[in-house]
Amino acid sequence: MPESLSSFHVKWIQYCHQLIKSFSNTTSNTCLSFRDFESHWKCVNFKLMFCEHTIEELPPLVNELFSVGKHFLFLQHSLASKIGGLYLLYALYFTQPTRNKIRLTLSELKGLVVFLDELNQRNMCEQQFIVSKLFLKKAFVFALTSNQFVNQKHQSEEDADIGNLLDSYKHGLLQSHGLSADELDNLDKRLNKYQEIKSQISGFCNSTSESADTDDFVSEFQ
Repeated sequence: MPESLSSFHVKWIQYCHQLIKSFSNTTSNTCLSFRDFESHWKCVNFKLMFCEHTIEELPPLVNELFSVGKHFLFLQHSLASKIGGLYLLYALYFTQPTRNKIRLTLSELKGLVVFLDELNQRNMCEQQFIVSKLFLKKAFVFALTSNQFVNQKHQSEEDADIGNLLDSYKHGLLQSHGLSADELDNLDKRLNKYQEIKSQISGFCNSTSESADTDDFVSEFQ
């Protein structure tokens, strides 16, 4: 780990490693649901992470934790570890108060395509849905490097322009790997309808940022 990381960062990075290892070691390949991951997430009490520091101090930490998720998703051989990495990215993205984007290099994008192929071959619909939702919510930015070396408030034009290309290609990319453009459009409409209905039901988390409270995270996913 970089020496510049604070003990606060190191602590939560270690927690993320422990979280995914715990999930992958206690979950069989036939039962890799997000609900199983969510129970491990609650045991670590991840929502405290966003309460310990100010909103200005969180973006670098969130980027480091995204890197942990990508490490497991792209550099591990175990299917359970890969899915654990995906779930970590998904959970962090929709609970973070800072709305950092998940940076993908060209090699990481290729890795995501390979992962989508594997999910499609195994008919793992829940995990395909999660990848689709991340695309639909514009969670990814296609960048030249995994780490951002510019100020969070002044993202380079180069990254922003390439990020727009990723959004333009998302339908074609997913259509070639088991998810058609029509299915994605229908999914987007259903998600929007779900958000509309959910806002009318008491007891649901209704934040304007669309982030889910950790205690109701499974509800947000469903």
